[in-house]
Amino acid sequence: EASGRITAASGQWDRAAGLRFESAVDFEALALRYAPPGQALPWFSNLSGQARITQSDGEVRVRSSGATLAFPGIFAEPEIALRSLSARASWTVGQAPEPAGTDAQASSQPPIEVRIAELRFENPDAAGVVSGHWRNGGKSAARIVDLEGRLERARAERAVRYLPLQIPAEVRDWVGEAVTAGRSDDVRLRLRGDLADFPFIRPADGEFSVDARLAEATLHYAPGWPAIERFEGRLLFERNGMKVTMRSGRVYGVTLGQTQAVLQDFHVPLLVVEGLGDGPAADMIRFVNDSPVATRIDDFTRDVQAQGRARLNLRLELPLDHLDRSRVAGRVSFLGNTLTLDSTLPPLSGVTGALEFSERGLALKDVSAGFLGGSLRVNGETPQPGRFAIRGEGRIAAEGLRTVADNPITRALSGETAYRAQIDVQHRASSVTVESDLEGLASALPAPLGKAAGERMPLRVQTTAAAPASPDARPAGDSIAVALGEGLRLALEREREPRTEKLLVRRGVLALNAPAELPEAGLAVHLNAPEVDLDAWSPVFSGTGVAALEQAPREGFAEGFSLLPQAVSVVAERVRVAGRAPHAGGPGASRVGGQWRANIRSREVQGYFGWREAAPGQRIGTLTARFTRLELPRSRAAEVESLLESSPQALPALDVWAEEFVLFDRRLGSLSLRAVNSAGGARSVWTLEQLRIEHPSAVFAAHGTWPPVGFGSGRAT
Repeated sequence: EASGRITAASGQWDRAAGLRFESAVDFEALALRYAPPGQALPWFSNLSGQARITQSDGEVRVRSSGATLAFPGIFAEPEIALRSLSARASWTVGQAPEPAGTDAQASSQPPIEVRIAELRFENPDAAGVVSGHWRNGGKSAARIVDLEGRLERARAERAVRYLPLQIPAEVRDWVGEAVTAGRSDDVRLRLRGDLADFPFIRPADGEFSVDARLAEATLHYAPGWPAIERFEGRLLFERNGMKVTMRSGRVYGVTLGQTQAVLQDFHVPLLVVEGLGDGPAADMIRFVNDSPVATRIDDFTRDVQAQGRARLNLRLELPLDHLDRSRVAGRVSFLGNTLTLDSTLPPLSGVTGALEFSERGLALKDVSAGFLGGSLRVNGETPQPGRFAIRGEGRIAAEGLRTVADNPITRALSGETAYRAQIDVQHRASSVTVESDLEGLASALPAPLGKAAGERMPLRVQTTAAAPASPDARPAGDSIAVALGEGLRLALEREREPRTEKLLVRRGVLALNAPAELPEAGLAVHLNAPEVDLDAWSPVFSGTGVAALEQAPREGFAEGFSLLPQAVSVVAERVRVAGRAPHAGGPGASRVGGQWRANIRSREVQGYFGWREAAPGQRIGTLTARFTRLELPRSRAAEVESLLESSPQALPALDVWAEEFVLFDRRLGSLSLRAVNSAGGARSVWTLEQLRIEHPSAVFAAHGTWPPVGFGSGRAT
């Protein structure tokens, strides 16, 4: 097929000499397509130039705009549209040999050779020059070629467009999907040999190479993995293999070096990617989070935060015909980083060791860190899909505890102790077990929490994630169980706040030698002991009154939760209060707002008492008591005298009534006592509004003031 315009022509024909001719033509918009049976020959359209043609040779010069060159059987998209084209080419046609053998048609074809002195082209994809020659014969319909080319400008993402069909489809598809951006100002092409022997595994058979220098490229090396950006390097197709080498590149903030992707054999399409990186550890964690590994570990690292720099080693084996069978081996090496595994846990400092990941899951290898003032060693693995198990052991210091919880209890601790920890993570929720015998940690707290450094006191802390609403859902909360020594138990229940996804304490219970049964809401305290010494605990919480607990920061607690117990029960043979008198206690104590109420039952005291926190302007609160029996035995006379010698500032307001009042074995009848504390300024006074004792035989009534000892004339009634 031919079309176009001949603008000038000349020629001669020598019939006597047989088929001999010579002609010269100027042409415009010339198109020529010749497709003999069994051959896929190049063709063109919209060429303009001059040509000289004879029966045995010819030459052509072309200078065109908007031309098309087509190479059937060489490229998947054979037609290449060009914005500009200039070329000098020639050809020769030899004498056809005599038919011989069984393939007479092939052996009788005349030898044809096309030589391209120079072909310059430019289109949106590339600009460059090609030279070489093509001839028929050989073993294939595409015949024998010897071409060299150089591109001075090329779009990296269009490289796949110019890969020959002899490269397997899986490889061409990978190049098309992987190289999605970039440019090159130096691409070298070499193709020599019989195309039947392509890709010329034996050097003696020929050469094939495409060598492209890439800049500002983007490489999506595997589906689902973070891309390599700002890629500077080389893409090389050579014989039956492919190699991508990188001088520099980035994945997020991680700088890559010595990175390469190698395919050894087109017919065994296994691409191996290996690389090294250096950069922010946070970006390496992000790399894991944004990869297919994240689903294998149930997004365990999604909430991990990291500071400092780290190193990355990565190896991927990608079967291009079965990418679902890809294998991964990666390693993030920590270099003294700060790492926060969960927002509810204190950070790890000075972290060394490695985070390893593969297509099967995640592993922590020989991780060492500082944690709460002590040392910690951690290992972890993915025993099954969606589950990550961490095992650790270390030492914790009292000083380190105070960095996260500075309160009267932690201030009473000193020394350090060893512990073991196990963490199981599923559905981005952790179940944690921590165990220690607390040897080496001393406590100056009162019983039952006091201990010497060499004394052992078993501690077990366990958190258990709640059952998720569905198999793929994140649990809506968890529970915490703490066991200390033989009888102290703490149980907390936390719920996940939907907006922030933080776990907040909703209810809890502290129990000593009693069942740790959670209340409906708030905090409950249940104590069962031979003696409860509130006096001994008073210095621990001096300055931390009820009001201070009520106003404590709410971080970590659900709305409405208070550190003040909603319910308190005390069962004790003796309850020591204010350093004065031991009393027996009974069940049934409670708090509503700022007011406490408790039952008391013993040989000396029977009834109940209440305590109301100081109102604004008051120095101390009010004690209210209603007793069926109140006895002050002679053995406690010293305690009563000590009480009377107290400063008025330490005496609360009183509203006490006793149906039976016994003083030193004498039954005096009923008792009514009302007093207020008007301590303030230079003169602190406790005012006794009423003291009334009624006996069938007599009534005693008194009132007065109770100033400090040595003030004025002393006590007055």
